[in-house]
Amino acid sequence: MDTVFSNGYTAGADLEPGKRPRRRVARFVLACAIGLLCVGATAATAPATTAPGVLNHVKVIITDTAILIPKDQFVQKDGITRYPRGALIEFVFTNKGSKPISIQLAVQSKVKFNGLVKAASIGPPIKPGQVRHFQVNFFFRGDFALKSVIGGKVAVVRPIIIF
Repeated sequence: MDTVFSNGYTAGADLEPGKRPRRRVARFVLACAIGLLCVGATAATAPATTAPGVLNHVKVIITDTAILIPKDQFVQKDGITRYPRGALIEFVFTNKGSKPISIQLAVQSKVKFNGLVKAASIGPPIKPGQVRHFQVNFFFRGDFALKSVIGGKVAVVRPIIIF
């Protein structure tokens, strides 16, 4: 007579009660191994992009003749500012000039993107001594420029490269 266990296995004349068939155990072990390999492979091939939600604060000094971005891990020795794609940046602009200055962020490179705004203003002109915060997420690679505008004319252009 066959014995049926609570886990659904049947013990017949060729199997002792309480022992599982070897094939089922082998299949279970193989399935677990494949599952672990899939999880490991997925983790190993995760994209190397900037982590979402990491906000980088960049203090920018603007004057009548310059846009000064302090050197950090994103500003090269030659002064070129480069951020990784996906970077979330909060620019903190301080006007140390003698005139109100407007700031624009413009796309310089050719980009095919629906709904793209080629230039964005950070608001009304910043008066001397004032501070303005501007948060931007660089979703795509390309060449950008921070422009200071005084009296309706572009005074300074500071390039930013997104790689």
